Amino acid sequence: MMPGGASKQNPGEAGLDGRKRGTQRAKQDGRKRDKQRAEQDGRKSNAAGGWPEVDKPYYRTRRVAWCVIILALACCGGAAVIRGGALEWYAFAVLLGVALFSGVLPLAASRGLKIVRALPGEGKAAGEEAVISVEVERRWRFPFVWFAVEDDICNESLMSPSTMTYRNVGIPGSEVRSVVRYVLPLRNRGVYAFRNITVTVGDWLGLTAIRTTLIIRDELRVWPSLPEGAGLTMLPITGAIGDEPANDSEASAEWGSRIGDRDMSKRTVSGSGPDSRPYREGDSIRHLDYRAAARGRGLRVKSAMLEQYPSSTMYIDTLAESYGGQDARFESCLSWAAFEAKTLFDAGALVRIVTPGWTFEMDGTSANTNQLQELFGLLACLRAETEGSGRDWPGHASLPARGAVHVFSGNWKEAHRWLPLPAYSAEQAGRPALHLVMEGTDVTSEMQSSQRELEKLGVRVRWLPPAEAVAAWLKAGKGADRYALG
Repeated sequence: MMPGGASKQNPGEAGLDGRKRGTQRAKQDGRKRDKQRAEQDGRKSNAAGGWPEVDKPYYRTRRVAWCVIILALACCGGAAVIRGGALEWYAFAVLLGVALFSGVLPLAASRGLKIVRALPGEGKAAGEEAVISVEVERRWRFPFVWFAVEDDICNESLMSPSTMTYRNVGIPGSEVRSVVRYVLPLRNRGVYAFRNITVTVGDWLGLTAIRTTLIIRDELRVWPSLPEGAGLTMLPITGAIGDEPANDSEASAEWGSRIGDRDMSKRTVSGSGPDSRPYREGDSIRHLDYRAAARGRGLRVKSAMLEQYPSSTMYIDTLAESYGGQDARFESCLSWAAFEAKTLFDAGALVRIVTPGWTFEMDGTSANTNQLQELFGLLACLRAETEGSGRDWPGHASLPARGAVHVFSGNWKEAHRWLPLPAYSAEQAGRPALHLVMEGTDVTSEMQSSQRELEKLGVRVRWLPPAEAVAAWLKAGKGADRYALG
């Protein structure tokens, strides 16, 4: 025993106590981390459903200021009644006016509100902007108030949907109807769901904010953007994007030999060979060869595409893991698929688009001009799936007995997944084509190795760069949605 009742510990006991304290601290830290992760997972699960947890309101009533005003008003009122002086009555009148203008008027103006949201028509593509108008109709024409409109929007077609809130402020004055507009940047294609509209009525001093939330459901379908570039006749990419072949004839011959189709190697200059014929009465204007007309060869109609592509089947891979969980890569795949489908449709071919959820056919010779709009609307609603029937699609895709087969995907690492593709293609269909969307702009050695492995089995491989609408976001990386990219 030490003086004062303190006991002396040996080094072994001290080390044991230190280990116990370290273990307890580690357990406490682990519980804290688990609690934080649980809270984050809860927020993510709410966001995955389309609607995150309720945040604090943007406009709030100043409760402390109102407590001070009410207390001062009561004191001034009592002093005015007891003493009856001019100063007391003046202070009481000023505070009473503030209470009426800042409290009663906003409360009365928030009663009987009617909200109407106006969306632009269909035809918007990713990368554009949409002007959303919200019309607020009120029952009472009270001045000295302002309206703030907050609109909650969720893109339900993304892999991880999240809610965006857009707000704008309007001062109606003495008007019964007032329109508040805001600009919605359509960065991604998809179905934009409009649900909650929150109208906040405030006073001229910023002391009061009366919130009214209405559930008004609207949807805006945004089509995938069409990338600028060539169609299926574009030369395959063998190196960095933008590299031009040294000899066009050699590159064209190489592309024709790699295609393997009978008609694909018979390309000539437009308007000078069998790819066009003289215009006949009843031919579609879409098939006119304007280059031949500009060169003085008269009116001619393109016929090469009809012979080369009598029918084409396009399959779109919708597995999220094929794109690394990146919405931008999936957007690029849909953009290229829409572009190729439009190219073949304009050439008059029969196009069949197949996904694990639906199948759509377009006939380029039909008089129905709304087929492309219907296809773009279906692509706008398409969403990547984590689990589904996308892995065994060749068994139920019903590939045609004649025509070309094109597969659009972003999965180039699992080359064995596409090995059964030639076996399911018909003998008359030619070699199937695999269009792979890249994350960057360079073809790596690993990608070239996968390409050689697939081409040995009879699968043509074509590397596609990111679409222009999402190239900037891919380059920016994580957190790009929080900044404005030019």
